[in-house]
Amino acid sequence: MRRIQIEPMPGEPAIAHAGRIAFFLGVSSTQKFDQWLKREWNQSDKSATSSPRLAQLAGVAGMSLVDYARQHSMMGVLRVGARPSEMALHGAPEATNFTKRLGMLTQKKEAFLCPRCVQEDLEHWKFSWFRRTHQLQGVDWCPSHRTPLVKVKGSNPWELLPQHWMEKGEVEGPNLGASDLESNDFVLRFTEIACALLERPRPLHLGRLARLLGDRARELGLRTSQDGVKPNLSDLVLRSAPEGWLICHWPELVDKKPGSFYFGLDNTVSSRTVPSTGFAYATALTALWPTPLQVHQMLTQIDVEDAPTGEKSVKRSIAKDPAFWHGGFWNEYIEQQGRVRAMAPKLGVHPTHLREKFNQLGLPSLHDVGTAPRWRAYLRFEAGESLPAACAAEGVSEAEVLELIRLSCARVANGARQVLKSQASALIEPGRTSAMPAKRNAQKPLSSSESHFCDVEAVEQLSEQAS
Repeated sequence: MRRIQIEPMPGEPAIAHAGRIAFFLGVSSTQKFDQWLKREWNQSDKSATSSPRLAQLAGVAGMSLVDYARQHSMMGVLRVGARPSEMALHGAPEATNFTKRLGMLTQKKEAFLCPRCVQEDLEHWKFSWFRRTHQLQGVDWCPSHRTPLVKVKGSNPWELLPQHWMEKGEVEGPNLGASDLESNDFVLRFTEIACALLERPRPLHLGRLARLLGDRARELGLRTSQDGVKPNLSDLVLRSAPEGWLICHWPELVDKKPGSFYFGLDNTVSSRTVPSTGFAYATALTALWPTPLQVHQMLTQIDVEDAPTGEKSVKRSIAKDPAFWHGGFWNEYIEQQGRVRAMAPKLGVHPTHLREKFNQLGLPSLHDVGTAPRWRAYLRFEAGESLPAACAAEGVSEAEVLELIRLSCARVANGARQVLKSQASALIEPGRTSAMPAKRNAQKPLSSSESHFCDVEAVEQLSEQAS
């Protein structure tokens, strides 16, 4: 019998994925869902009854636990720093205790959603889902739309989809002017840094992290001890962060006396044995460095120190304004068809950093858009065909296309069509060499989507229909 497989959506937290599976199955009882999950996972792993919930969800989604943990847990921000003996990949067998304790948690006590994300989900997918980035402590607006997040008022927010809570009117607006804060430089930096930490596959070496934070603090004239006359990190945060954000997320600091030591934050620059919270580390990184790129370079330095001997150090990149990652690279992305190695030198960004950013943004390589059946099926699906029909027409499995859907953001389809259009223009323009492989005619007869590839007007029509 074929196993039921309801895969996670891009950026969906594990706890919301579990809730969506139960909703689609019509299982309202937690006990019955637990039984179903164990039974499904037991088909391929006899140890399922003792496995962490995260492992069971990864199993029913057809993903490895390490990949599922990186893409759908929030351990990247729950375990930023760790002792040398506890630095295994999130979801690895050596980190089972952490997977059991933290794998299903989010940073916020309640669930948050973006109304614009819900609207776009419904228009495209006919259902909506929660995002991990909306559950980051300190992030009060949607990183994609820059609109304030709203809180779900239900006692069990994961039992329904975001659209249902909005339809029922059981959401409440933000407690602060998030729309005013989203343009604040500190808040912008914090959001990008927190989102980058969320994507990390494993914790950072705690000793090296504390050393670099401490060195930077002293470089800025701050003290790293409990006593002294110099200001400390918490004083810097009080001067740098907007008051509304502090009142909401660091209320303990607002009335702090200048120079007094606040352990929950000031300990990040000195403790090499006891990790601080991920929220504290994100706040410290935001206050100590002026750009997210410099933070990335600092964290990369720690990673390189932990890499095997002889590994080349990472070259420094040219700093980019946060707005650059909201579309400033798009023309180059289309022209180079998403090839990271070709784009990196032109954009002045190190390939490792560029690849990480593209993973965060859900931007895959487009180099095989014109030849791969999975891309043709994906574009059919994006244009309105059902997934089974699109896959059947192109002779590919649903799993191949679902993998592409899971990695891609909404604008990827538009980018793919732009690449197809440019390739089609190159194919028919006199005096230009065709971008198509020489063996094209030896393949199977053209499908309807392939015929679009050879007709510029048809490509334009397809783009207009999909948009």
